[in-house]
Amino acid sequence: MTEQAGLFDAEQLRVAPATDEPGLTPGAQMRRRQAAAIATGMHPLSLVAGNIRLHPAADQPTEDDHVITGLRCGGCVFYTRVGGHSRTYAKCWAGRTVTPIPRERQTKFGPKVTIREPRTSHGLATDLRRWWPACRQYEPKEPA
Repeated sequence: MTEQAGLFDAEQLRVAPATDEPGLTPGAQMRRRQAAAIATGMHPLSLVAGNIRLHPAADQPTEDDHVITGLRCGGCVFYTRVGGHSRTYAKCWAGRTVTPIPRERQTKFGPKVTIREPRTSHGLATDLRRWWPACRQYEPKEPA
């Protein structure tokens, strides 16, 4: 029996967990992952909200000169400030749908609509940055 134990050596199947550089804070690790997503043509929200590609006209800033050109999330109609407790947080409302509930299915104090926001959560990972390159759902804001 001891000869058969070597057939399935578990050490060969072990995979080391993916770790970021030691000593980085969780926020710094998240910013590195977001920068890597931008470098590969993905929007930083794609890390948590699915496959979101960058807009073709959103030029990517380089690390050398930090020049930001092209379309940015801050100029999009879906860039929204949402209030929460004593602060406001920037979120993306692209893909947001509001569906009315039929009157016969409403409760006395229940909501009159169902809201689905696929790119938002109550966490830091879905907070939007104005300077991020725009995604393909970008729509420019109307001039004030």
